[in-house]
Amino acid sequence: MYFALVKKELLTLTRDLHGLGALFVLPMVFIVVMSMALMDVYTPSSKKLSYTVINQDAGPVAKRLIELWAKDHGKALATPEDWQAQVRAGKVKDAMWIDPGLASDVNDAYTGERNEKARRRTEPEREQGRRKNDQAG
Repeated sequence: MYFALVKKELLTLTRDLHGLGALFVLPMVFIVVMSMALMDVYTPSSKKLSYTVINQDAGPVAKRLIELWAKDHGKALATPEDWQAQVRAGKVKDAMWIDPGLASDVNDAYTGERNEKARRRTEPEREQGRRKNDQAG
């Protein structure tokens, strides 16, 4: 019974080329179009990120952190006087704040102490997503 049903459907599809196209080609076209349309929705490019660095630690660890960040995210903007207001307004997307003593904080991480010396400030719309990413990583 099952074999007869499959045979009937295959004969029907071979007679109806438009139906065959709709069955196989249209889903592939839909997948390609939607993939292109939603390409950057879930992973926004961080290369275009406008950010500034407030570095209060002149040590080599802080300099290396800034170099590595710049390698992945591009060159930092000059830090404006009102950088906090510009982050809130969305003119500057991120601000990396490095307190004095970052090297000792990195060393303390191995002992289990948590004295955060490097922080990020983000515009309000991105803050919730950034927190989720920070918690996941």
